[in-house]
Amino acid sequence: METEQITEKSPEIKLNENNHSKSCETKGKKGKKKFGREKKSKDDRPKDPYQPIIRDNQTLTKYYKEQNLLSEEEYEKFMNTLTLDLPTAFRVNSCTPERHKVNERIQQFIKDLRTSGVEEAHLPKEVEWMPYTYTMSVSRNDVRSHPLLKSFHNFLVNEAEVGHISRQELVSMIPPLLMELESDHNVLDMCAAPGSKTQQIIEKLHANTDNPEGLVVANDADYQRCHLLVHQTLKRMPSACTVVINEDASIMPKMIGPDGGPLYFDRILCDVICSGDGTFRKNLGMWKDWSPLKAISLHKLQVSIARRGLELLKEGGLMVYSTCSLNPIEDEAVLAYLLQMFDGSVELVDVSDKLVGLKRSPGVNTWKVFDRDMNEYSKYEDVPDFLKTAIKPSYFPPPEEVCKNLHLNRSFRVFPHQQNTGGFFIAVLKKITKVDGSSTNYVSRNVGKVIKSCKRFSYRDDPFIFINNMDEDIKNISTCYGIDFSKFKWSNLLTRSVKESNKKGIYYANDRLKSFLQKNEKIVKLVNGGLKLFNRCDKVGACRYRLMHDGMRMVKNIVTQRIIEVPLSDLVKILHGKDGAANIPLEELDSEKVIRDLKAGSLVIMADVGNGIKIPICAWCGEKTVSPFICKEERIHILRLLGEDISQMELDRETKRREKGVKRFVDENKIDEEVVKAKESKIEETN
Repeated sequence: METEQITEKSPEIKLNENNHSKSCETKGKKGKKKFGREKKSKDDRPKDPYQPIIRDNQTLTKYYKEQNLLSEEEYEKFMNTLTLDLPTAFRVNSCTPERHKVNERIQQFIKDLRTSGVEEAHLPKEVEWMPYTYTMSVSRNDVRSHPLLKSFHNFLVNEAEVGHISRQELVSMIPPLLMELESDHNVLDMCAAPGSKTQQIIEKLHANTDNPEGLVVANDADYQRCHLLVHQTLKRMPSACTVVINEDASIMPKMIGPDGGPLYFDRILCDVICSGDGTFRKNLGMWKDWSPLKAISLHKLQVSIARRGLELLKEGGLMVYSTCSLNPIEDEAVLAYLLQMFDGSVELVDVSDKLVGLKRSPGVNTWKVFDRDMNEYSKYEDVPDFLKTAIKPSYFPPPEEVCKNLHLNRSFRVFPHQQNTGGFFIAVLKKITKVDGSSTNYVSRNVGKVIKSCKRFSYRDDPFIFINNMDEDIKNISTCYGIDFSKFKWSNLLTRSVKESNKKGIYYANDRLKSFLQKNEKIVKLVNGGLKLFNRCDKVGACRYRLMHDGMRMVKNIVTQRIIEVPLSDLVKILHGKDGAANIPLEELDSEKVIRDLKAGSLVIMADVGNGIKIPICAWCGEKTVSPFICKEERIHILRLLGEDISQMELDRETKRREKGVKRFVDENKIDEEVVKAKESKIEETN
């Protein structure tokens, strides 16, 4: 059948700063990038930032009532739930070796909270359809007023910082769970920032191996959010199979695979820019600003992104399309258009038997189209001429006989009232045969991009330079740490500096990531990739480069020298340090002789913590002392799991954070630091 080609650029729409839709919004094909936040004029700033937000929008109420997505009774529950605060949700990282111990600690917290008299409604509750996942409803005031709740909150913050726990909205965890990921898959996350779903994808690839064969390409159109993605995801879930790129997802270039041909993906996550009306419970500013115009403005861009995703999908592959919007214009209308465009080459997958226990509502075949002023149009012909540039035929539901063959009911919504969550829409599409656009000559597309590369990449990140020969640094590392090259390819090592003298960090990329970086450096804008294993160290030591804890997942398997196992009691002493210092005298350790026999420098220390789990850490051995080379949050994590008293360490960390916050506030506002400290003291006394 003939379908209308959507080629017009969607009007820009500014959404709430915290809204999911921000992830793909700000990148343009032309013009200068803005690397800092735009300063608001004084007139644009709220007159009273503490004025309470009224959780009511009559246009929203009327719009969803007219859509008939829910029965009368359910609709009332839906609207009432939207006005309530969103519960906190968190999950234990599936790749954490000590996952069971972390979960046991959570269970102990729950018991202690219940014993201390915390209301049952405020206790963390396990999620039926997702193991190791919890939700809890508790206000900030409750957390501040109850010592044990505050302790639990500190626990969550600390564990999230080091990647053992992910704090993430519950419904946003769903899309990666439906991707059926394997360790050897090529995966594309089209609109990845801030990275919570990307982290789930990486976890799945690492589920059964420390060094998966697959590839994860995490893209976002906003350069600044790409670096947020790096911090939020790759710093917490370091991986040798992941790369972050900065491209407009709607016109993403065709990339080159290891064989020199076009790169197609086994799985694609298409979590597109959206109006975000499923997030009213956390983005309170939307109550004032919401209108049907947002969905109207975004539909065409959503189609463009999803269509490009299907073109890049491998035959037999799966693409998950998702939005945090409940609006059919952004959901079923997009799917209906794509399914008709690709006419039998793509189909919706029935996933109703997946995630048992998840309450959901199937997709619909009919919906209504309104303009900004809530004027309804039953068909495209009814749309006034002046609105036809904004409202397209694809916004309207297909005829009934067409809808029957599209199986839109295989998609589904999660409404907030069904299990006390945010709102979300998810659909799984399978590519049956090659679709139009897949056969586009990738050489001609890429040549055009290469020609423009000097202008387009005028602002570049550091290059990815693979080490082509066994230079002195690599020989030094190999000799010092006894690298087992049967388990490790030195030719997959790379640095981010062209000059030999500036070579600081040394990274590792698996075979597919190496191929991607080498073949696509002039096709896409590369931001970050690879797993940092070694970092140059100016301290006097056995090796010029020290080991990095970020790469411990791989390091512990390839190092044969300067890796020792110590009694658990010694590990505890090393992690605690002594008298507030991060190091401890060797003479106080049972393993003193073993460590002294090593020359000064970096080493791996391991200890058996029970149940067959051995925890490795990077450390530095001096002439008389040894100290852990890991962040304080990781030290707290390990000591807490071992049942050690960490109250002083947490207090020190909290004090430093507060001091940094005060300094930043003073610097930004240029006010008297003593005034700030005085006010802070009063707040502490009040609490």
